[in-house]
Amino acid sequence: MKSRKEKLLDGLDLANLVGAEIGPLHNALVKKNAGHVIYIDHTDAETLRNHYANDSKVNPADICVDAIWGKHSLKEAIASYYAKSGSAAQDIDYVVASHVIEHVPDLVTWLQEIRSILKADGQVRLAIPDKRFTFDHLRRTTHLTDVMVAYLNKARIPNTQCLLDFCLNESLIDVATAWEGNVDPGSAKKQHTFEGALSVARDALQNGTYHDVHCWVFTPASFAALMGELSRNGLVDFACVEFFDTIHNDNEFIVNLRICDNAFDRQNSWHRMASQAQEHSRAPVVSNEPVQEVALQ
Repeated sequence: MKSRKEKLLDGLDLANLVGAEIGPLHNALVKKNAGHVIYIDHTDAETLRNHYANDSKVNPADICVDAIWGKHSLKEAIASYYAKSGSAAQDIDYVVASHVIEHVPDLVTWLQEIRSILKADGQVRLAIPDKRFTFDHLRRTTHLTDVMVAYLNKARIPNTQCLLDFCLNESLIDVATAWEGNVDPGSAKKQHTFEGALSVARDALQNGTYHDVHCWVFTPASFAALMGELSRNGLVDFACVEFFDTIHNDNEFIVNLRICDNAFDRQNSWHRMASQAQEHSRAPVVSNEPVQEVALQ
């Protein structure tokens, strides 16, 4: 039975690879003593420590940031890290990101920038919240058009629709109740007032303020379908090589990607994931083994 960490890191020879972990905060999956890993975040460590100073769930002293992926591209952030460290720049073998992808304002560009720093056989390991069992339960699932609007606008902050959908529908959801299918939308406790939601949206529109929300809302099947469309249209060069469905009474699924230049193989890998995800069933996933392993050309 694989642990969460094993699902995300199995098959990576951490001691002999160069990796990057995005948004590790205080609890990185890949520790510094495990191998050469670069911690990447949207701002510096001091700012993060100040932000989380009063958060009992975060130990600010353990926050480390090696490269800042903010206004610059990820490739520029990595180059800056190597310039400051005085060591020769190296391409990245793998990227790990746990509960990060749903926060990025421009999903397509985020994936493309990750692709730009990876070696030809580079891998990406993602842990993604399953909206059915999180505070996103009442939100609408992300569509291709939502993602494309953000991509065409080169969004640097969450767009108005994302902010309103999040603030108007974020609700306290009990995971076990959601798995039983007993969430009552009418009685779910909303986390924001209507006036508060409008205030957040106006602030972003008028002042360009960044509000940290879940921009994108996925189930395993919807994520696979979206990635299949992006792959079919040449916007992403990743195939799904391993997929762990959401475990009973848990709220996340894990998808492991690899660069794949063969469009047919890419698209088929996402079709397989979509067909195998338990989209229409509340039956528990009791195995910790991957639903699929895909051999790529």
